[in-house]
Amino acid sequence: MPILSFASAASTLPTDVLATLGADIAEWQGSGLSALELPFTGEAFAGIAADAERDLRLLIDLPDDYSVLFLQGGASAQFAFLPMNLLGDATHCDYVESGHWSRRAIASAVPYGEVRVVAFGDERALPDPACWKRSDDAAYCHFTTNETANGLQFHTFPKATQVPLVADMTADFLTRPVPVGRFGLIYASAQKNLCAAGLTIVIVREDLLGRARRGTPAPFNYGRQADAKSRVNTPPTFSVLVAGRMLSWLRARGG
Repeated sequence: MPILSFASAASTLPTDVLATLGADIAEWQGSGLSALELPFTGEAFAGIAADAERDLRLLIDLPDDYSVLFLQGGASAQFAFLPMNLLGDATHCDYVESGHWSRRAIASAVPYGEVRVVAFGDERALPDPACWKRSDDAAYCHFTTNETANGLQFHTFPKATQVPLVADMTADFLTRPVPVGRFGLIYASAQKNLCAAGLTIVIVREDLLGRARRGTPAPFNYGRQADAKSRVNTPPTFSVLVAGRMLSWLRARGG
């Protein structure tokens, strides 16, 4: 009898993916090593990460001028990494306050610069993107696509402007088609809909790289991580493998 999980944390995985991962753990492709033992600097893991990125790009039709980063720290870490990397010389950034998670993101951004809230939601409804009072000179505009703590999800996405649109898609990443080209950056803790806990996926348009504030630690620097293929520091190797197995499974079933 199948078990249906309505937990707010990690999602369940298909049984055939779990079986494949069990074989991977026992031994990785005749190497004599478990998948849990593969060095992140080796060719085997480089291949795992490359395959996962390829399948992700195909599934979401990702344009060539975007980088895919496999990072740690969850979405909560990205709340601070965003202003550290994207504020640059701008004086402020725009945020939509629509519920619990967007308020957490706003609080984390405040120490790094001026945060302007351009729209408010409440416990019953989200603010219509057409009515957001977006700046034309902000470093970026951030919103949360699915406020799970409030039970609210944006069903339409804002139009693109010259100000990069940034979205926390943790709760609904890979659950529906997304016009990726409208966004400057998308991030998601991958345990919700893709893999085991520990991996955060950041998809960033390449013209936004290289803006990190002085003193940003190398593991938190999107540009440094893009140059190093997400291996400035040890990435969550097994979570990347789980994501890769799931992305392959999704592609095999039509996306």
